[in-house]
Amino acid sequence: VGTIVTPAPLPVVDQYFPQVSLLVDPTTLIDRSTFAQGVTIVNPANAGLVTMPSPILGLTTAMRNTNPVNGQGNIAWGPSAQFANPIGELFTMEFWLYMTRLPSAANFYAFLGMDNSKYWGINPAGQICYAYNGSFADFFATLSLNTWYALAVTFDGPPGNNIRTFMNGQLMFEGSRTRSATAGTPSLGVFQPPVGIGVESFVGYIAELRYTKGVQRYGANYTLQTAPFPLGS
Repeated sequence: VGTIVTPAPLPVVDQYFPQVSLLVDPTTLIDRSTFAQGVTIVNPANAGLVTMPSPILGLTTAMRNTNPVNGQGNIAWGPSAQFANPIGELFTMEFWLYMTRLPSAANFYAFLGMDNSKYWGINPAGQICYAYNGSFADFFATLSLNTWYALAVTFDGPPGNNIRTFMNGQLMFEGSRTRSATAGTPSLGVFQPPVGIGVESFVGYIAELRYTKGVQRYGANYTLQTAPFPLGS
């Protein structure tokens, strides 16, 4: 009787990995993209890496900020030309988010941005949007506290110039938008954009952060990941 050999599962690969500008290791904060962006933690007493239950792996790690005061807790990668965006360049940003506190009244959160014209925002009612050209609009969902959400934004470039935002794999908003260029060597700030907007920093957890330059990964509903993003192509 022969021996039954169970083949090992094929490794998960990412065909766009060479274009990934940032892929945060879920246990170390090291950028696992080929660009190996340097990381800076602003005020480690408030911001850093902690153990946190997540919907992906059960018990894993996530980036956390506990202080809403602008500049009192942040994690940033760069500066790097990989975070620059010429007008019309495609991109995809995706991550998991868990909010533990709403912004103060008459204020809002601005986070995960390269400058003060492109960032994610949450208002005091818990409504979330992706702000393009500094326009705090296009709210597509109201978030609950202490709940994990998978979020993504894509831009498909000309001729449509469509911004699309997704939550838990579902297309939530789509609209043609003109995006300004981000030039030079900007940084990507997690809990607040590196160029301050004078608003509050996001308070909660962010995990599984990946930014892909020059690629629109999703144009419609997609299947959520069940494991950390692959670290290679």
